[in-house]
This record gives sequence, structure tokens and C-alpha cells, in this order.
Amino acid sequence: MCIETGTALLPKAPIAWFRPLYCVRETDMTTIEFASETQRITTRPAVATRVINVLANAYVAWKNRRAFYRLGEMSDAELADIGLTRADLHVAVGVPFGRDPTVKLRAIASERADTIEDLARRVA
Repeated sequence: MCIETGTALLPKAPIAWFRPLYCVRETDMTTIEFASETQRITTRPAVATRVINVLANAYVAWKNRRAFYRLGEMSDAELADIGLTRADLHVAVGVPFGRDPTVKLRAIASERADTIEDLARRVA
């Protein structure tokens, strides 16, 4: 029973707003406390998601770096077939360890292809 109004309180609810607002006890969680508790609860999954994304990106970069090192075993003719030179590999190997060197190679190859297309248009 609420002492002030004489009404019966609902059975102990997990959330404070199920009880009448004018019958809030000192032991009940206030709205401000509940809001701060909710914020902590909702930020935990976001932090976990960020950590998982960082780990997944590091794993992908590691796998691509392994594939990148296999490009060094190819001949110059094979590299030319895919639009790269050995010098491109030396430029891309300078990318920091946590980064993906294949992204740099893709940028170099597409830039070279655009330059070749521009030169071909000028000749024609």
C-alpha cells in the first residue's frame, strides 16, 4: 500500500515506472538513475562491436598482406598482366603493418590505367 494515497502498489516490478509516480519510495530507482543505467547498458554493445570490427579488419589486412607477399614471387610478365610492376610492390610494402597493402596496389593500378586511357584518348 502507498502510505500517501492508500492505493495498492503493483507487485515488485523490475522497472520503476510501473508504480504510480506519486508513490515512489526512496529505494526505487529514479528516472535519472534509470536513464544513466540505460546509457551504460546500451554503450556496451557498441564498444564490443567496435572491438570486433577492429579485430576483423586486422585479420583481413593480415590475410591480404600474406597474399601481397605472394605477388613478389610472380614474374615481371605476370605482374604486367594484372597491371602492376615490381616497383609498385616496393611502394606498397611501405604501408604500416596494420593497414592493407592491396588497397595501395589497387590505387596505383587504377591510377596507371586512368593515365593510359587519357594518353590513348589524346592520340586518337
